[in-house]
Amino acid sequence: MADSSSEKPTILLLCLGGDLWTNILDKTETFVAGIDLLLKKARLKRAKTLSAALKFLDENRPDGILIADSGVVAQENREILGRLTAFAKSGGTVVYSFCFATSIRPGVMGQHWDHTWKLPWKAGQYHRTTFELNETATYTVMTLGKNSSSSSVFDAEIQECMWLPQYSQKAVHLSQVYPENRWYMPTSHSRLESLIPAPDLINRITNLSEMPVAFARVGDGYVGYTGDVNQETGTNLVLLRMFNLDGRQALGA
Repeated sequence: MADSSSEKPTILLLCLGGDLWTNILDKTETFVAGIDLLLKKARLKRAKTLSAALKFLDENRPDGILIADSGVVAQENREILGRLTAFAKSGGTVVYSFCFATSIRPGVMGQHWDHTWKLPWKAGQYHRTTFELNETATYTVMTLGKNSSSSSVFDAEIQECMWLPQYSQKAVHLSQVYPENRWYMPTSHSRLESLIPAPDLINRITNLSEMPVAFARVGDGYVGYTGDVNQETGTNLVLLRMFNLDGRQALGA
């Protein structure tokens, strides 16, 4: 019998931040659920060292690259950065998720977006609130590992099959993201969600331009970010969409 996993797209999972973040990724229930969901639709090839990552990229072209922590920005791992941008510019998809937002200092994150990706993104606020799907964001239809120039906005079918129209998450936000690259956003109804009650005026979200999910075109490919520190179900669906995987089937719906 043929190995069905060989027919799945391949995603390179970069975990270069050391044992601390690898253990969090492997032992935190919500993170494990996110990895398991991806495994239903893709083969994950994990690299824990720079040499392993470079060797894999020398010998293979994955269908996507998922960065699970901030190890890629460490001085000793800087060699990987040029490979990431080259991969995206040639039609690949690179996504920062899982432990990345919690394992990097805000200032370093901003420098990384600027120096590596030439993006104006900066680390923003850190809190929990409910975000709504931005239906006006640009969504470019693509096949993993292949480039397509077909673009459209979010439509009803995508929302029904792939997205939660809104969900709560505790996240490290991004600022200075172009409106068309903001996938989920706070609204005038969003409030800080805390275990400690506070007056509505205090809990009101005043900066509606910062958001926790971004996806931007880079050359012929894409770079994405999720700042959700708990990897909620809605964020796992976002990852499936960024890598063009079938969220409805993978969830068993």
